[in-house]
Amino acid sequence: MFVVYALYSAKYDQLYIGYTADLISRFHAHNSLLLQDILSNTDLG
Repeated sequence: MFVVYALYSAKYDQLYIGYTADLISRFHAHNSLLLQDILSNTDLG
């Protein structure tokens, strides 16, 4: 079974629509990429 999802990025004002057979894994992958983006744009100095 496939699930259609929509993710909105406020940073880019962009709506991403996709589908997956494993929504939980896709959610974790999205959050992991989001965290990497946040950390790479943070000035820790």
